[in-house]
Amino acid sequence: MRRALPPLLSLRVFESAGYHLNFTKAAEELCVTQGAVSRHIRNLEEALSRRLFERGPRGVVLTPFGASYLARVRQAFDLLEDASRGRGRSKSVIALDVMPSLANLWLLPRLSAFSAKHPWIELRVATSMAPVDFSRDEPDLAIRLGNPPGARAGQSRRRIDFEMVENWRGVCAEHLADDVLTPVGRRELCGEAASARELAGLPLIHNFNRPFCWSDWFRSHGLRGTGQVKDLECGHFFMALEAARQGEGMAILPSLMLTDHALADDLVAPCEGVPSGTAYYLLARESAWEDRAIRTVVRWIKDQVPPALRRDDTTS
Repeated sequence: MRRALPPLLSLRVFESAGYHLNFTKAAEELCVTQGAVSRHIRNLEEALSRRLFERGPRGVVLTPFGASYLARVRQAFDLLEDASRGRGRSKSVIALDVMPSLANLWLLPRLSAFSAKHPWIELRVATSMAPVDFSRDEPDLAIRLGNPPGARAGQSRRRIDFEMVENWRGVCAEHLADDVLTPVGRRELCGEAASARELAGLPLIHNFNRPFCWSDWFRSHGLRGTGQVKDLECGHFFMALEAARQGEGMAILPSLMLTDHALADDLVAPCEGVPSGTAYYLLARESAWEDRAIRTVVRWIKDQVPPALRRDDTTS
């Protein structure tokens, strides 16, 4: 039976280039030249009679058609991969360690979708704020906030006290999302839109694990000495969000956590977020980084991040 399919190798090159949004990294992953990647992409675009990529300020970006086509190509490759593994094989078990608020507000509501798409992987999620110790058996993969060695950092780096790992030797870090701090509160408290000066007059909910969030946010708007009074203090962002939902005041959270689910019940984000100068990173042992199950989890997690928070940045 003859099928009207584009060249499968070109599809594989497109999947890699679409994942990395970088032709050089796709070439490195596939052990070909950057010119070969460009030729495969050009051949695929000619076969489809559609543009897949266009040039952006920081490199290539997917066109709307390219993004939609990439999702379908990935689904097709996932089906082929699952079929090739065979029905009788056991599941791959991946232990993932995530910071508590990120797990509660962002990751856990998505896990059923992951399991439906990748039934051959059992993802076991634990939560912790402690530095990851990859010298032990677990975890296989972790998400932490910080700036790994060699990563770009903003002016606020000194105000983030978290250590990401016990020891960076043999550890890979891949950028997940920039940390952008965004105020959130009930609509009747702050309205649909508000200025930073207006928020300064409202009760503020603080997170004692991130004590500088409010003062840094106000400082970025030219308001120094504001945000120091702690009307209410919570231990985690998901607690601060719940307090805001109860009308206790304005909370401030990373934009990554402000999903539609989190902003339900008449909560609004009345002002734009401000980058904290740090980011969330996916961490794993260098020896396990190319494991197929781990790369599948990494790729899926990165796909859940809004494009505005992404950055092409890999450190090891």
